[in-house]
Amino acid sequence: MIKSLKEWVLYYLRHKDTIKREILDISVANNGFIVKTVNNEWTVQVCGSLEKFPVLESSEKVLLFTLNTKNNLNFLYKYWNDFKKPNITIYFVNPVAGGDKSWAVNPYVHSLIADDSSLMQGLESLFQTVEEVVIK
Repeated sequence: MIKSLKEWVLYYLRHKDTIKREILDISVANNGFIVKTVNNEWTVQVCGSLEKFPVLESSEKVLLFTLNTKNNLNFLYKYWNDFKKPNITIYFVNPVAGGDKSWAVNPYVHSLIADDSSLMQGLESLFQTVEEVVIK
């Protein structure tokens, strides 16, 4: 499944750039891609489980792509403060979903505009917009 997740992410990145045409290069990295654009560079990490993502520096722009599973949702909630850095956006993906295939959250921005007491309720609402990935 991870291979298909990486393929989906690569397609997603290219598709999102069809209008702006800002991406200059996408190179394969250990757990994802390095995306060079006209104005900047991003690290794109792809992993089926949030538990396996490395500790991230807050200064680099990072896009995390993971599977839309209940375990990943619970892990994000439990370690919310570790992910709450200005340049990190997390995408929860189901490449084979019938409807929407992903949802995204930037924990730093989310914390600025949402109440911490309703964090899990908000995350759960976002989670339910995409079919859950069931790992057998």
